[in-house]
Amino acid sequence: MDDNREQEGERADVIAGLATTLFDATEEIHQLPAEDRFLLETAARHYELTPEEVLAKVGPDESEEAAQLLAATVARFHDQGEPAAPAGAEQRARALAALLRMAAALRTMSLHLVIASPGRLEIHVEGSEAELNGVRTAAGLWSELYGGAVQVVAGPVRDDLSARLLGAPALQPEMPFDQAVRAILDYYLGEILEWRALSPEEVVPLHRTILGARRVFRMMGEQLDVTQVASIPKHLRWLSKTVRPVRQWHALVLNLESYLAETEGQLAGVEALLEEWRAERAKATDEALRAVHSARYQEFGAATQSLMRSRDAGIFGKGTPRQPLCCVLPGMIWDYYQRLRALGLTAQPPTTQVLRPIRGQARDLYHLLAQTQSVLGPSGTTSMRAVQGLDESLTFFADLQRTISAANDHLKGAHEGPVAGIRALIDARKADRDAWLERWPSLWRTVTSVRFRRSLGRAVAEL
Repeated sequence: MDDNREQEGERADVIAGLATTLFDATEEIHQLPAEDRFLLETAARHYELTPEEVLAKVGPDESEEAAQLLAATVARFHDQGEPAAPAGAEQRARALAALLRMAAALRTMSLHLVIASPGRLEIHVEGSEAELNGVRTAAGLWSELYGGAVQVVAGPVRDDLSARLLGAPALQPEMPFDQAVRAILDYYLGEILEWRALSPEEVVPLHRTILGARRVFRMMGEQLDVTQVASIPKHLRWLSKTVRPVRQWHALVLNLESYLAETEGQLAGVEALLEEWRAERAKATDEALRAVHSARYQEFGAATQSLMRSRDAGIFGKGTPRQPLCCVLPGMIWDYYQRLRALGLTAQPPTTQVLRPIRGQARDLYHLLAQTQSVLGPSGTTSMRAVQGLDESLTFFADLQRTISAANDHLKGAHEGPVAGIRALIDARKADRDAWLERWPSLWRTVTSVRFRRSLGRAVAEL
């Protein structure tokens, strides 16, 4: 039963990620309000339920209109006419249901690229012909709403979908778009190629570097020539999956070491748990090191170096925008902030479902601000501090949750020996979590405040 629930949760996470990706890629077509992105993600996590069951799961902080729109979206997904959408929102419910249908059809496939513009939606995926036909069928509602057949193409491996620039070190305001992209690629790929991972403390920043490189390829979208870079996102996903456990175990170890440093006396149960986590961290580190020094990594290095040598040999596809960065960055920064702000539908602490997209948007906005700090000025620094505070706070909360969960799992198999220390650890981490939850509303008010918005506006103006 637990395994089934876990599989259902993983499937819902996949569909939610695909649905929001499609939402972002087709913004120019559907023109839905930003808050509908979160509503679509929520609907994706409950798509198998009936509209009545969905309404029963709506939290007390959700507005009646949002609850009705959520139930109507799930109903339209199942091709049901009831319940009715809020007044004037039937088109929104059908548009969200269309995106959800396509995401559900894509859940077993590898999504590589979405090309979207008014009257055109092209989805590149990796799957069998039967799976491709399933996506075409699921796209029927979208075609009905926006016209034109949706093209579903068996495409090469790509990582994501947006054709926006993210920013890179040492960018200058007047630098042309294509030169900026090259600077980004050189920086991130060069960092990875030169990496020599020796310990958890060094593997952790390697993971961040890989995430940065993956983010670059997501933001590039169709700007990069597929034939030149097809293998790189695939290798980055593999590296990220290999290195991520090191970062996770390292966070747990640091959390527990901090707890022991503040506790007097010997806690055999906790010390045994710490040794177990250290062993898991060492195991994960060894696996990451084997990956970094493997033949597959060498192949990745050769492909990347070939890409970097061919900087003037058609890396960028046709239609690459030539406007200088000073024309591109302000709108991007502001768009990221609006998307981040739209996720905060309530000042209450974020649920598990809300936490991930808020962290992701905060990190993306911080990264964009940080990488362009040289041209942002003092207002950009102020904005950056506020977003960094949000990111660090959410990371702290996520580490607490993982520590509590891992400690509880340890207790399940502890039939003998001292466990009081581990229970004390759980209680202490829960107390930290409760204290964090009490501070959440003020933290969120800071990031979404008029003062922060003005500071960000000044930063954008300085570009």
